[in-house]
Amino acid sequence: MITDVHTHNPDAADAILNINPGDDIPRNRPFSCGIHPWMTDRADNDTFTLLRQTLSNPGAVAIGETGIDLMRGAPRDIQTDIFVRHIRLSESLGLPIIIHSIRSWQEIITLRRQLKATQPWIFHGFRLKPEAALRLIEAGVIPSFGIRYNPESIKTAYPDHFLLETDDSAEGLPGVTRHIAETLGTDAEEVIRQATINASRIFKNIT
Repeated sequence: MITDVHTHNPDAADAILNINPGDDIPRNRPFSCGIHPWMTDRADNDTFTLLRQTLSNPGAVAIGETGIDLMRGAPRDIQTDIFVRHIRLSESLGLPIIIHSIRSWQEIITLRRQLKATQPWIFHGFRLKPEAALRLIEAGVIPSFGIRYNPESIKTAYPDHFLLETDDSAEGLPGVTRHIAETLGTDAEEVIRQATINASRIFKNIT
C-alpha cells in the first residue's frame, strides 16, 4: 500500500520514489518519473525518449514531477509546452501526474480544463491558501501535503481530498504525519489511514 506519494529518499517505505529520466530504475518498488521544471532548459527529444523508456517499466505508477515554475527553469512558454507533453503522456499511458507548481496554479487548472485531462493530478508540496485548494480540488487536482503547509488548507482538504508526502524532508513520514495530526486535532494513525485510502483510489495498480 502507498501512503507517501512523493519522496526522493530511496529508503522510504510505503512510498513512490521520484526519479529523473536516465536514472537507474528502482527494483521492486513503485516510482514516478518526469522532467522537473528546473530541468526544462536542458530537456530535448532525447530526454523525452528516456522518459518514455523509463515509464514503460512496470514499476512506473505516475508521471512527474513536472509542471510550471515561474521562479526557475526555462521560460514560461517552454515549460508549458513540456508540461503539455507530459499531460498527453499521462492520458495515453493512463498514469497520474505529480505536479510541481510555483506561482502557476491557475495556469495548471486552465490547462487541465483545456486539454480535458481525465487522469488524477497531484499538486505536490501544497502550501497555498484554502481558496486555491478548493479551486484545484474542484478541477480534479489533489493537494499533497508535506512538512510545510498552510494549516487552513489541510483542514479544507481533509479527509477525502488530501495526500501525504515526505519529498526531501529529513523527518520522514512519522514526522510529517505527527505535525499534520496536531494541526487536524486527530491522531497520526487516523491521518495515515485516510491518506492511504485516498492514495489507493488514485494508484489502483499498487497492492
